[in-house]
Amino acid sequence: MQRVLILDANQRSALAATRALGKYGVQVFTADEFSDTLAANSKYSSNKLCYPSPSKDAGAFIQFLSDTIATHKIDILLPMTDISTELVLKNRSSLGNTCIPFPDFEAYEAASNKYELFKRAQDLDIPIPNTLFFETSEHALDASNTFTFPVVIKPFRSRVMRNGKCIHTSVKYAYSVTELKELIAKYDWLRDYPFMIQEFIHGDGQGIFVLFDHGKLVASFAHKRLREKPPSGGVSVLSKSVSVPKQMLEIAESLLKPLKWHGVAMVEFKVSKEGTPYLMEINGRFWGSLQLAIDAGVNFPVLLHRIGNGDTITKQPEYRNDIKCRWLLGDLDHLYLKLKAGADQYSVKEKFLSVCRFLLPFQPGMRYEINRLDDIKPFIFELRQYFK
Repeated sequence: MQRVLILDANQRSALAATRALGKYGVQVFTADEFSDTLAANSKYSSNKLCYPSPSKDAGAFIQFLSDTIATHKIDILLPMTDISTELVLKNRSSLGNTCIPFPDFEAYEAASNKYELFKRAQDLDIPIPNTLFFETSEHALDASNTFTFPVVIKPFRSRVMRNGKCIHTSVKYAYSVTELKELIAKYDWLRDYPFMIQEFIHGDGQGIFVLFDHGKLVASFAHKRLREKPPSGGVSVLSKSVSVPKQMLEIAESLLKPLKWHGVAMVEFKVSKEGTPYLMEINGRFWGSLQLAIDAGVNFPVLLHRIGNGDTITKQPEYRNDIKCRWLLGDLDHLYLKLKAGADQYSVKEKFLSVCRFLLPFQPGMRYEINRLDDIKPFIFELRQYFK
């Protein structure tokens, strides 16, 4: 029986991959900074491991992986977050002969660096929000009186290294010059690193999920976000499967094929009311709503495992449209944030309707992401963590 080591075991994507590969007959090891995690509580996790923090001690993290791979004879290694993926790909030569079915570090960096990605998209005439690139915060503040608010402040990467440690960044929204100045003053990753200021696109978040085998597209899937956390745009808490939009797939291929991409990726868009798909970012790893794709019929973890073993995917998997997947506690956060927001953002009517939608437990095609009767322990663990 083959052995797969799944990192970042407290991620929802790790749980989805653990369940999918466990059902496929693979022996799954799960690992994170803590031994008690979401995926470790799954009945499909045969062994749970605890590693040094990759954000605080990258060297110790890589040494742990090297030792674990040798000790447990790990066949395939699957990182789930940006930081672990980056470190694994940077240090691939230190991790023995285990298969890492991901692109090389240079390709991953080219897709992950949003600053360079949007410049490349401009050169290819790919629709992106009106974007201004700033090397320093001083230049942004000098131009702030020319912005039409609200604006989106997007760091050049979702993680940056500072003094040997990894700092998490995030997309921010400013509704005035004052808010923009406050955000820049608050976050050193805005003061000290390049970033972009983009127009706010009103529309629906949609994503293309893809799997490439050394530059060849072998599987694709699309979803539409019905609710997000935060409500203004972020992590999907309720989404549904939809047919792959041709234009989005063409954009994904035009960005990833030249990189000879290998493995999975998620290309995110915001689709305006006019139907234009605006590129948001590329995640060169598994994504939060992975379970939706699996439920609909595209089992990306198993397909990636097959590619890692040298199998050839000859036919793109078909899947069902209108399958919905709900992350219950994430949806609760969505509701809380809406109710907490001021009347200038959401009216009383909108808040009331949000409560009604939340209390509707079942819809046609609905699946629940974490709470599953055949593997209930991860949901019990999540509930304990949530109400702490």
